[in-house]
Amino acid sequence: MQESQMPWSGKTYRKRIYSIKTFKTAINDVFDHMDDLRAAAKGEVIDKQFSERIMLAVTRVNGCRYCSYGHSRAALAAGLSQQEIDELLTGEFSSAPQEQLTALAFAEHFAESGGKPDPEALQKLG
Repeated sequence: MQESQMPWSGKTYRKRIYSIKTFKTAINDVFDHMDDLRAAAKGEVIDKQFSERIMLAVTRVNGCRYCSYGHSRAALAAGLSQQEIDELLTGEFSSAPQEQLTALAFAEHFAESGGKPDPEALQKLG
């Protein structure tokens, strides 16, 4: 991971850089789970607020300013407050509903582990 500076905040973050192999794996995962992604995008599985909380937790790990911008806008449109969005982008989940905390922590762990979560974390999720 490369350390980078977020120009608008002065904060340092770990910039995730894909290799050809990891990019191919990510794209294959998208296609393998397209039906699930469509259902989630339509709000059929979880509501839009919960979906954007997850996306913001993952975005913080990945450090992509474009994803941060896009998901912040989507989260605002879904009804999240700017304060909660700011908290999620710093890894703080205290404003999220209690019943969503495990999923948010797992999403963060999944992103941090490069899609290879610890088996113990998977067991706790189930």
